[in-house]
Amino acid sequence: MEKKNNKGFSLIEIIVALAIMGLCVAGAVSLYSSLSGAKVNSAATKLDSQLSLTRTNTLTKKGDWILEVNKTSGKYYAILFYDGDGTGLEEFKKVELGDAGSIDIKYTKVIYDATSGTTTKTPGVAIDTVPMKIGYDNGSGACVAVTTHGVTNYYVGDITITDGKKTREISITRATGKHYLD
Repeated sequence: MEKKNNKGFSLIEIIVALAIMGLCVAGAVSLYSSLSGAKVNSAATKLDSQLSLTRTNTLTKKGDWILEVNKTSGKYYAILFYDGDGTGLEEFKKVELGDAGSIDIKYTKVIYDATSGTTTKTPGVAIDTVPMKIGYDNGSGACVAVTTHGVTNYYVGDITITDGKKTREISITRATGKHYLD
């Protein structure tokens, strides 16, 4: 009896190998998409937490509390400033939100004219152009006008954090100072 010389792969072996490769590719794509969204989620959660801390400190502690979000050396930071004795703002807490190469943070600048009662909104203001500052009223917790770069009566409306694929938004209600992360 002659032996058959089987060289190569059977059809079943090829199908099994392709199925395993397909599962590996699907897992890698899923992991990549969840990792890119994780940076946006992390930055949004950290910023939301700093907004809460600023408002809580304003309502419960003496002095002025201002939250500034800026871009320094390719990174976004949320910096909480405190002025307890009227001598000027001092840095209280600094939190890194993320790399500017991985995420982008923009906000809607709202200018309210109390005399005419009109509101002007400028969406998509880049943090690296004009750092974002948020302050709250000591009694009510409502957003107060912050003066920065010579612009007075400016409030922050919405904050958008994105990586180009995933976007999170924080909406701030001026009258109450409450904010909502969606």
